[in-house]
Amino acid sequence: MTVLREVLDGRAEPAIYQVPADTDVDEIAESASSAGWQFVRIDGAQATDKAAVMRAMESSFGFPEWFGRNLDALADSLTDVRHEHGTVVLWDRADVFAGADPRQYNAVLSVLLSRSRSPVGGPFLTLLREAGEQSDPSSPSSPSESSDHGPESGDHDHHG
Repeated sequence: MTVLREVLDGRAEPAIYQVPADTDVDEIAESASSAGWQFVRIDGAQATDKAAVMRAMESSFGFPEWFGRNLDALADSLTDVRHEHGTVVLWDRADVFAGADPRQYNAVLSVLLSRSRSPVGGPFLTLLREAGEQSDPSSPSSPSESSDHGPESGDHDHHG
């Protein structure tokens, strides 16, 4: 889990990174906790549309019941996610939403990336873990482990 260690150690910028499907959730949580960061896991296995993603985020982050469940409300609520050392977010099965609605998926990624670039609330790292085959432990790290989903990654609509 090289990218996580690099961000936690301050050698890489918090952003959005892909992690291998076989990455252990407990290992991510323990690494974050050991470094003094809070850990948030979003279960995206059933999130096939934006409404389901918003419900999953609301539940995972503990947003107030008046959370608007749209991209503007998500952006506003993420500014309230604050931790002195930082926040590690694992979006498990992000591929479900990406496959169902790529445009809205990219819009949500844009909101998460904006939060990671904000100096307010401490560092904010998002890890995307998709379903897939177990990776070969003898092969070198996959390029996707360190791929950064920036604004150039697709169509971004903040008003969905």
